[in-house]
Amino acid sequence: DMVQKGLGWLLREWAKHDAGAAVPVLMAIRGRASRLVLRTGCEKLAPAQRARVLGRSHALLQYPVVSSQ
Repeated sequence: DMVQKGLGWLLREWAKHDAGAAVPVLMAIRGRASRLVLRTGCEKLAPAQRARVLGRSHALLQYPVVSSQ
C-alpha cells in the first residue's frame, strides 16, 4: 500500500510540472496499475485528462464531482 501511494505521489508531482509527458505514461500503465496509483497520479490533471486516464465515459464529464476540499 505504501509503495502504491509513493508511486502515485511521484506521478502526481510529475504531472503537476509536465502533464504532457506524464499523461502518456499514465495511459500506458493504466491497465496494470492499481486505482490508487492512477487516482493519486491524476489529482492535479485537468478534468478531461483525469477522466481519460481513469477511463470514465464522456457522459460523466457533464456532471463533475465537486470536492469539499
